[in-house]
Amino acid sequence: MNITAVERRGPSAALYRSVALPGVFAAINGSFFQGAGAAERPMGLVRIGGTTRHPPSGRQGGGFLIAGGRHPRVVTRDQVGLAQAAPNVIESSPILVFNGQTGMRRDDRVRADRVAVGTTQSGSLFLIGAFGAAQDTISLFEFEQLARVAASTQGQTIAAMIAMDGGPSAHLILPAAGRLYGEASSIYLTNLVTLSA
Repeated sequence: MNITAVERRGPSAALYRSVALPGVFAAINGSFFQGAGAAERPMGLVRIGGTTRHPPSGRQGGGFLIAGGRHPRVVTRDQVGLAQAAPNVIESSPILVFNGQTGMRRDDRVRADRVAVGTTQSGSLFLIGAFGAAQDTISLFEFEQLARVAASTQGQTIAAMIAMDGGPSAHLILPAAGRLYGEASSIYLTNLVTLSA
């Protein structure tokens, strides 16, 4: 699992096609963004190849996806020092599962397209998405439950899972199959979380 910087706006399909993804089985959009127009930029900590591209945000919730290598992991906000020392990391929110425990205490019934990345108790990595026609797809509470059921059908239990930017920004791409799931609109794509075959 790795992180690839993009940091530009355009039609979603064209943006994803413009990123070289050799050997990548699947990818999802990464962190949230802030600003408008020429001032758009990733929101929160982004480190790629040991270089800090953006500093941590002042958010109270969420955490960090430490990627790269064979053992990516999700860490909480109180481990910001660990995240800042990692070579490849992005900040996001919310943490949907941590140490096997639910991170979603209630259902706010706010539905949108969703994507997330996580690990199972056995050490497997996964990307998951839920997409609909009218951007009223699934709440974060429902998304966590869906992910748990999907994992259990494969004989797996989720250890940790963190949501990435949702709504119109949420996309899942399968490069070899030429498939892109999510809304076909102009988006600001901060970065990609990629899973190699």
